[in-house]
Amino acid sequence: FFIRELGIQGAREAIQGARDYLIKKGYPRGPYLVAVNPVLDTTIHGERATEIYGKVGFDAITHYVYLPHWKGEYLQDYVELMEERAKEWGVFKQQSQLPYFPSVATGWDATPRAAVYKNIHPRRYPWWPVVVGNNPVAFGHYLGKALDFSRENAPCSLAFVASWNEWSEGHYLEPCTQWGFGWLSSVRAAKGV
Repeated sequence: FFIRELGIQGAREAIQGARDYLIKKGYPRGPYLVAVNPVLDTTIHGERATEIYGKVGFDAITHYVYLPHWKGEYLQDYVELMEERAKEWGVFKQQSQLPYFPSVATGWDATPRAAVYKNIHPRRYPWWPVVVGNNPVAFGHYLGKALDFSRENAPCSLAFVASWNEWSEGHYLEPCTQWGFGWLSSVRAAKGV
């Protein structure tokens, strides 16, 4: 939305202004800005979004809950989705020419936010889609792959996790009755701690 609202030149000027301000305040480089990209082949002002981020001054790129196919089938398999997403990480890096820090979600199910009417699932948020087959072991595996990817392709080993406590969308790390401390244990294992 930032680039759509300000335009490419306006976004570039805003980012440079923020950098200049922070450098004057004693931060040697200013902020390290990571763009949050929606999906592959998103366009902004007629250009591929991944190719714009560097032009406006972002330092890297990531996602937030880049897991399900939003217009795909109602039930979607976690492992299949993560395999597909992992194959796309390099595409984002190549298209943007910026470091790409993968985002890994523990799952997706926003139906707790939705009223259910006679088992009808409208083909839109929050009823649709639901990711199934997610578990701490699979999550830990893909978090490890994400950390390996950034270790090999970015200035540091960093991956984003969605989320600490997004219970109403089915992606959280907090302990729960189903998995106990499983999600957190998977983070520890993926980090090699």
